[in-house]
Amino acid sequence: MLSFPLIHKHRVLVNMDGGCIYIVCACTWLAFYNGITPTFANYLILVFCATLGSMGAAPVPASLFVLIMTSYQTTFGVTGDVPGLPFIITIE
Repeated sequence: MLSFPLIHKHRVLVNMDGGCIYIVCACTWLAFYNGITPTFANYLILVFCATLGSMGAAPVPASLFVLIMTSYQTTFGVTGDVPGLPFIITIE
């Protein structure tokens, strides 16, 4: 059976609205804003989280805020309130 190339083998559509790059850019900006310098491993984790999150967020409106916070906290090990978060909320 042939499938469209943007559909994962489990038939999950990848979100094509730029959410994946937005998650990576927002998390990177939050890290620099909070004085954290991302390493190459941090970028790999962000890309992995953003790609999987983009697959699951396609049918949910305004879900990128939750994915940004989850990816940021997972990648950089930050818990609690994150300075710079109001800027992301304003953009979102």
